[in-house]
Amino acid sequence: MFYRFWAPLLGAILMACASQAMAHSAPMAQVNPQGDHRSPRGWVAFCAQPEYAALCKVNTAEPAAVAMTPAKWLQVWGINRWVNATLRPGTDLEQWGFAEVWTLGETGAGDCEEYALLKRQHLVALGFPARALRLTLVLDEAQQGHLVLMLRTTAGDFILDNVDERVLPWHQVRHVLVKRERQDQVGWIALRDTAASN
Repeated sequence: MFYRFWAPLLGAILMACASQAMAHSAPMAQVNPQGDHRSPRGWVAFCAQPEYAALCKVNTAEPAAVAMTPAKWLQVWGINRWVNATLRPGTDLEQWGFAEVWTLGETGAGDCEEYALLKRQHLVALGFPARALRLTLVLDEAQQGHLVLMLRTTAGDFILDNVDERVLPWHQVRHVLVKRERQDQVGWIALRDTAASN
């Protein structure tokens, strides 16, 4: 798998970063949900496509949070960096002629949704439970909607972002968390008391 190619060059750096992330993550550092929220339009359309429908289901038999190890952190950091470096930036308007088209980046290009979905696909292939990898809508520094991937661990929640090679605890990112996919059923749940525009 491609993460093995990263390991010889980035192993020491990633291990150090992973250890630092684990040390800075308190057991209570999980995001508290605040009630149901409507699903993003792009996600609804994505899940309605037969080839993607299974990716939207929730298997409650899976762990809701991952007990991380240095080896697992190496995989997470490697996947985050690999996808960020491999997928070309490209807006939905540029590729499809209209907005809110979510895919797995099959064209080799995409915007924030493709980065998040592709990272989850590769992490699931490595054995991570999909239930612990939740698509999360945030507001960026420009107050624009932006999608990231949340990794829920027993030590806290971490964010994988296409604009940052680091994997940070949720409370250290500059974004404002709005909502994420539910873990108990198909749908989304609010992460703060506000109405999202998406």
